[in-house]
Amino acid sequence: MYDADTLRFLMVNERAMAHYGWPREAWPEMSLRDIVPNERLADYLRSVQRGATAQSAVEHQHRRRDGTLMTVRVNSSPTRHGERLARLEVIEDITAGKNAERALIESEKRFRKLFEDTRQTILLFDNFHCIAANPAALTMLRAARPEHIVGATLAQLSPPAQPDGRSSDETAAEMTRIALEEGAYEFEWELLRGDGEAFMAQVMMTLIRQSGRDLLHVVLIDITEQRNAREQIEYMTFHDALTGLPNRILGQDRLMHDIARAERQHTSLAVIYLDVDKFKFINDTYGHGLGDHLLQALARRLARELRGVDTLCRLSGDEFMIVLPDMHSQVQVARVIESIQQQLAEPFELEGTRLVITLSLGVAFYPQDGVIGETLMLNADMALYEAKKTGPNSCRLFTPAINDELTRFVQTRNALRTALEQQSFELHYQPQLDLRTGRMIGVEALLRWRRADGTLAMPSGFIGVAEDSGLIVPIGRWALRQACRQAALWQTRSWWQRAVVAVNLSAVQFRQEGFAGGVLAALEDSGLDPSCLELELTESLLLDNQESVLATVNDWKDHGIQISLDDFGTGYSSLAYLKQFKVDKLKIDRSFIMNLTNHPEDRAIVKAIVQLAHGLSMRTIAEGVEEAATVDTLRELGCDELQGYWYSRPLAAVELETWLSRAHPAASDPMGKASGATEDYSSE
Repeated sequence: MYDADTLRFLMVNERAMAHYGWPREAWPEMSLRDIVPNERLADYLRSVQRGATAQSAVEHQHRRRDGTLMTVRVNSSPTRHGERLARLEVIEDITAGKNAERALIESEKRFRKLFEDTRQTILLFDNFHCIAANPAALTMLRAARPEHIVGATLAQLSPPAQPDGRSSDETAAEMTRIALEEGAYEFEWELLRGDGEAFMAQVMMTLIRQSGRDLLHVVLIDITEQRNAREQIEYMTFHDALTGLPNRILGQDRLMHDIARAERQHTSLAVIYLDVDKFKFINDTYGHGLGDHLLQALARRLARELRGVDTLCRLSGDEFMIVLPDMHSQVQVARVIESIQQQLAEPFELEGTRLVITLSLGVAFYPQDGVIGETLMLNADMALYEAKKTGPNSCRLFTPAINDELTRFVQTRNALRTALEQQSFELHYQPQLDLRTGRMIGVEALLRWRRADGTLAMPSGFIGVAEDSGLIVPIGRWALRQACRQAALWQTRSWWQRAVVAVNLSAVQFRQEGFAGGVLAALEDSGLDPSCLELELTESLLLDNQESVLATVNDWKDHGIQISLDDFGTGYSSLAYLKQFKVDKLKIDRSFIMNLTNHPEDRAIVKAIVQLAHGLSMRTIAEGVEEAATVDTLRELGCDELQGYWYSRPLAAVELETWLSRAHPAASDPMGKASGATEDYSSE
């Protein structure tokens, strides 16, 4: 209470004293001017008087002792204090509430500005219906006015059904309920633009409090392009780029599902492997472009002969797999194969070229030939291999009678593929000795395969399979590059002294397009001096397409590469080709060396080879030397070089360096000390 004329306080209760901060003794000397800012005093007095007249509270600001302002609600009424006219005021501190109200207003202003100005597409939902859409949402949904969106449910902004077949009405309501219950939810959803175009959106729902209501803040992100890109990547992962058919991965997956269904329903199925007869000839003759078009056309014809439940996939190259579920007899499969072969009787017209092709096929049945996909595919592959041995346009069923050799071939081939992927091959190096000086003049690089159990497989156990399967090409490419890199490293060592690394070449490698240039590239990449590389060829290779081979060999010779002829004496009897090729060295086969000291016939053959080589200005090297007596005989016969267990077994690169540090100082005495240095290496 204060005096209406002087504005001095007459009565103040304890709560007011505490709230304003002045002690009891200070209040009798204070007036309204101490708690109401001077610039607001006149307005304050008028407002409280109006409020009293209207019998309503007014809001104003008071000042505490510490100078801080607070917002108060004032109920003021006239009264008397003795004979004085006074005013009685009841004060309510509403600072916290007003601050919260102002903060809420500011927050809503900021939200509204963000809602309107952001490029992010935002909708507000009150329960299940849209109550607001920002300009970005209007643009994304191609709505001319907000009224086209406001009031709609999420389902009404969507096609009747989603891509997965679910009803938009039921599913949208379910998604909204989850967001309301959990506070947030995110999912992918197909929506419709105003012009009817469907698009895929990422929908992020968040529960917010707005103006006292629980609303769903919904953000939409157009992910149509990302979704299409993802689907394209998934398609490319599981489909063949050339034919559009399922690839090996998807084919195996479908086979697994068909096997599981066959097991549940106690039915059978067939797996057919097939490839195009003489496809390499078609590629070589007409070009790979036409070969690709042929595979595409073949895929279309094969697909026409199959049911919707069947699977046709391209495994690799010209090899395809067909999975036929619900086959109850071999007769049914035979009819499918007969229908395919009849389709192929019609020629293919491709780029003005008329082609008639045949297929070789191999068939395996579930469950009699295997109960898992890998086994069935392996057995169908083996049956195909057997069919190709029979001749073009052949079909074979897998049977246990297919010989063990075929099984080993397929298993070894697959293991070699894995070994290539896992880099399980190694090179070992067998030193070669000059018989006159006793010094090491080179090494032969010999391939080894480190199996999963840690054992080393010798070439005799897998080279034939590698050649027959074509895997010798990538394996040989790796071996050549590895040998060149290792020899280039050894060039920096004092003991190398222009030594040569010899690498065996397969006829299959030689026929590979671009292989000749690949040899030069391997030299260039490694930095090895070409004169330090020796390529070992076979007689049969030299006699195969002599004109082409001669040009390649001469080109290598012109670059400084050395050429040797491996296993000489075991091949063709005609020696006329030796006059044409610039061969540096003849390698005398071990079959003539093993009994050289005991068999006069072997001695005569070796002597003739040495004399022939020297007459043609070639050197000779004997392989498989295991006894000192053999060394004496070879020296007596004029042989130039040797290699074998008498000198050293093939060694890993690190082992070779260790061996040389012990053996090379004594190598000038090949009869004794070098042999003694290799006692620990006399067997593999």
